[in-house]
Amino acid sequence: MVLCQLLSRSHFKSQPALFKHEVCFVLGQIGLGKGIQEELIRECIENDEEEDIVRHEALAAAASQSSDEQYLQKFAEHPCPIIRESAQVAIYEIKYWHD
Repeated sequence: MVLCQLLSRSHFKSQPALFKHEVCFVLGQIGLGKGIQEELIRECIENDEEEDIVRHEALAAAASQSSDEQYLQKFAEHPCPIIRESAQVAIYEIKYWHD
């Protein structure tokens, strides 16, 4: 995807949280599945130094990108409420659309 290719990891990481949040939102909305966009989303989710709002939007995008409940389950008990609840909603969304 052109958007992800334009955003090298080093360039993406240096952007403000609002920009990264919006990129995750767009990736979730267009839902292209596996590939560099999924890697970017997972990197945002897994990065403990990332702003919570970016991780929240990345979790929402992950629900539309794949049906990997097991991956999301790792974050369903996260100590941060926005991460934990976003993961729980993402899991529910996957179950709703795929069951």
